[in-house]
Amino acid sequence: QFESAHKSKAADADVVLLLVGEYAYAEWYGDTESMDLCGELGLDGNKDAIDAVKALNKPTVTCILAGRQVIIDDYIDDWDATVMCYLPGSEGKGVVDVLCGREDFSGTLPSPWYSDVSQIGTGERWLDVGYGLKYNEQQGAE
Repeated sequence: QFESAHKSKAADADVVLLLVGEYAYAEWYGDTESMDLCGELGLDGNKDAIDAVKALNKPTVTCILAGRQVIIDDYIDDWDATVMCYLPGSEGKGVVDVLCGREDFSGTLPSPWYSDVSQIGTGERWLDVGYGLKYNEQQGAE
């Protein structure tokens, strides 16, 4: 829940960091007909947090914590940057290091990212394997 104290601090921020994700699951417990970020396996506060941050009208960096790429078409146009963190477990410091500039981004997608579950198995996709930010010290972000 986005309380009024949080709203006033967020209103003063230059950039908002939005953390959203799915409940942890293993094996078939993760099976769902809706892979939407705010669907059946999405964290209860995802939609409220997304709406609250959108209302701030601030640059937004969204970090997604999930075991798979989730459907984000309804939300991504409101975000300035998106970081797919997967499930970092005890290595969450690696996410913090790149967000704070201590390390360069280098991750790319290990599997296709779909904009809708109907694309799965059809050859259609939103983003291909290998999509992502790569950093080259001589040239900057590619």
